[in-house]
Amino acid sequence: MSKEAPATARLERVSKKLHLEDYRRHIFLCVGGECAPSEEQETAWQFLKKRLKELGLVDARRGVFRTKAACLRVCTEGPIALVYPEGTWYRHCDPESLERIIQEHLIGGRPVEELTLAENRIAENRIAENRIAENRIADAGIESAAEESGHRGERE
Repeated sequence: MSKEAPATARLERVSKKLHLEDYRRHIFLCVGGECAPSEEQETAWQFLKKRLKELGLVDARRGVFRTKAACLRVCTEGPIALVYPEGTWYRHCDPESLERIIQEHLIGGRPVEELTLAENRIAENRIAENRIAENRIADAGIESAAEESGHRGERE
């Protein structure tokens, strides 16, 4: 048996345990850098871990995946958090704010506007960009076909 087989089996077990293929949201919390004092960052991280576990959202189907980030590069008004798939960036993520983010966004699906500093819906943006590109290609194909058939300027 090769070295890869046991590692692959172990990786599959870990992936299954963590529900990597079916969690609902992913929250990254900045616990390094200079966005907030390190004690505040650690307090926020400990609260987030404990609260998600209390609510049964950790290692659960359609749960919430959490990641401790060394630095999210905002470096002001922290701790900073980022929630996907919506791409919502949050500021001032102390335990009180995190409770609102958990209840309203992670569970309820509605970003907390008062705490939001930016939003970047990467997946939706990519889909929209792809549709625009596909339409341009289709339009170019129609125009090219019209030119070849002698119907310049006319669309079929």
